[in-house]
Amino acid sequence: MSWGTDVIRLLVLSEIPASDRNVLLNLFSGDKSQVSYAATKMRAHQSEASTLLQHLFEHYQVENLTMPYTKQDFLRDAARE
Repeated sequence: MSWGTDVIRLLVLSEIPASDRNVLLNLFSGDKSQVSYAATKMRAHQSEASTLLQHLFEHYQVENLTMPYTKQDFLRDAARE
């Protein structure tokens, strides 16, 4: 898609394959299986990613954006693994 002279790329997160390469994108997908996959993969790198994700979640809360998969959901699913 073009907007003036700029090219805009639209990512449909629910259509991106679940893979190690896409794990951060999968974390915010509307597809629960992709989010679950990403949560499992992120758990292995939790200490490295936790600061980044915490900032992201805080930003979502400040902007009053609704997330289909919350931090509490992530922590609950990670604890099950």
